[in-house]
Amino acid sequence: MPDFDDDSILALIAVVGTPRLTELVDKLEIDAGGLLAELAAAVSAGNDDQRRAAAHRLSGMLALFGARAAEAGARRIETMGKGLSPAAGEIDALCGLVDAAVRGLKARIAKYSG
Repeated sequence: MPDFDDDSILALIAVVGTPRLTELVDKLEIDAGGLLAELAAAVSAGNDDQRRAAAHRLSGMLALFGARAAEAGARRIETMGKGLSPAAGEIDALCGLVDAAVRGLKARIAKYSG
């Protein structure tokens, strides 16, 4: 599976324009950081409902931007069965995927808008 759905990025550029999309990606970066912290806290506390809710919101935000790899990572944590916790390092790996997604989105916006 490719990391990005470039058609989604092109559609967003066409609909909202480059300046607004850049603002939205900056907001994604901030909001995702908060959700990742919420997710880590939920996992530490063993709170399945909060884990699923935070991962669900994060995966939805990433899906909007066509960030497939990061979305899949969040969705995997969201859909783990009740009482199951992500493996050690899985939240850190998701943080890396989200960071890569934000960098990739910014690069694609520049590429397609230039």
